[in-house]
Amino acid sequence: MSSIPFAPQFRKLAGSRWPRRLGGVLAGAAILGYFAFALIFLGLRYAILPHIADYRGDLEKALSSAFHLPVTIAGIEAQWQGLRPQLLLRGLKVSDAEGRPALGFDQVEAIVSWASLLYLDLRLYRLEILVPELAVRRDAEGRFFVAGLPVAGPTRGDDFSDWLLAQDQVVIRDATITWTDDLRRAPPLALARLNFKLENDGSRHRFGLVADPPRALAARLDIRGDFKGRDLDELEAWKGQAYLEIDYADLAVWRTWVDYPVDLPRGSGGLRLWLDFARQELTGLTADLALADVHLRLRPDLPMMELDALTGRFSGRRIGGGYEASARRLTLSTRTSGDLAPTDFQLRWLTGGDGK
Repeated sequence: MSSIPFAPQFRKLAGSRWPRRLGGVLAGAAILGYFAFALIFLGLRYAILPHIADYRGDLEKALSSAFHLPVTIAGIEAQWQGLRPQLLLRGLKVSDAEGRPALGFDQVEAIVSWASLLYLDLRLYRLEILVPELAVRRDAEGRFFVAGLPVAGPTRGDDFSDWLLAQDQVVIRDATITWTDDLRRAPPLALARLNFKLENDGSRHRFGLVADPPRALAARLDIRGDFKGRDLDELEAWKGQAYLEIDYADLAVWRTWVDYPVDLPRGSGGLRLWLDFARQELTGLTADLALADVHLRLRPDLPMMELDALTGRFSGRRIGGGYEASARRLTLSTRTSGDLAPTDFQLRWLTGGDGK
């Protein structure tokens, strides 16, 4: 067997000292990082947090920089949540750009993330707001506001929404929300006992919301979402899925705040809905229905259907050059034509090469 031509070089490399030197450098860096973290941890535990009230002004400046709006705090306490420092803020108030009070919270709990040292910015492992009362509004131009503060403005990379999407967890407990939609010219909608949780992991954002709408509209409301995207100013790059569940709802009344893909002037019952989004468009829909006393028009040129009951699963999605729709165990009872036994169907609509 012939000898390996590079054997002398391998022996020379193995006999050199650079691997040991590299290992020593890495070990030294690890030890240095360990002691640096230990010093920061001990400093926080014994020097800063016991006197956190003395740093209230510094924290107000840090929050003002994060929100890009003036922030004041009436009182502050500190404790530990495992190895993470936890701040209890009382009387937190956010003012608008003109300095007028806009948003206030009686109690806010913030668990600081050690990632704040890496990004040199305030990063929270968990932000929890207890029993707030919030007014959320969409103006006639489609912009969203919370207590008069813009959620996503024309600025890029430096607004409150970007900061919010950078936090690990945001939790709101037992809130009362009033939703006003000027774009639809709809009356205010009040949601009570609302609980909300947002989890951010880089470009992935998951949220869940449960709330009690007015009894005349529906039973408990459950909304969830799982989206991917980085900047709310670039929604065309976002994609994901939303889920809605209502045990009982007067669907005709909800038309005041929601657009339906069909004309539904009358109907009530339970609903579970999955919506797929991409490039700011609805790309897919799946609905589980259990409705009664339904008036339904599928297209403007078709007659109105009057149904005693409608149950089943409907699905629809965009496909290349057309649409696809299907139903599973579709059951309906009409007032004039009798009942339809559980039925499955699938429909595909494609545009031909001549555009027909």
